[in-house]
Amino acid sequence: MNAIRESKIPLYTSKFSRKDYNQHQLLAFLVFKEYLGARYREIIELVEVMNVIQTHLGIARIPHFTTLNKFSSRISSTILTEVHKQVTSFSYRDTGRVSTIAIDSTGFPTEYFSYYYSMRTDKTRKDFIKISLAVDTEKQTILGSKITKSRQHDTKHAKPLLRNTLRKADCYVLDRGYDSEQIHLQIRTDLQAKSIIPIRDWNADYVKGEFRKEMADNFDRKRYGQRNKVETVFSVIK
Repeated sequence: MNAIRESKIPLYTSKFSRKDYNQHQLLAFLVFKEYLGARYREIIELVEVMNVIQTHLGIARIPHFTTLNKFSSRISSTILTEVHKQVTSFSYRDTGRVSTIAIDSTGFPTEYFSYYYSMRTDKTRKDFIKISLAVDTEKQTILGSKITKSRQHDTKHAKPLLRNTLRKADCYVLDRGYDSEQIHLQIRTDLQAKSIIPIRDWNADYVKGEFRKEMADNFDRKRYGQRNKVETVFSVIK
């Protein structure tokens, strides 16, 4: 609730709203629902017997589960982004740089039928969501995200993600899918930080690019091992 209030989210979307519940209360319901992994009906039934939650939310009566469902379908991603920024800010006492940021991507299907079902019905998963994250390897907090509804090369996600992380870092670690002299240049020049990205072919006779040559000759494997932290975050989300 503190994060939601600090995000300057308006209480109501319209002056003509019925004002039974405000956006702060409904958004807190949604976050609590996701935290518990509950369904819409289940979270309403749980809150009905949780007087302390009702008190914190400041509600006189419990909303119907369809109210929560409709609010979820219309809420803006911009609002969620602002809340995320506020939640992240609570983890840091200052605005300085973090030690290391790891960047990676993964995919999520938008259909949830099983592989066995898809084989029996001859249906395939067509829709696909690609998510790239920038993660502080020390705190394992998400400092940036990029989401698209189609398959895109990793480097297309990396460039805007590097520009818009909530914190900058002294070092950025990325896997070989991001092997690009332009990515190195953006990190070294624009962010004034160290970049660690393995080259795609260690057996190549010739490596093009100043920073890619540096990776081939003097690769910091120990620090690159911090990249596994972003895999941990993806595992938790999934």
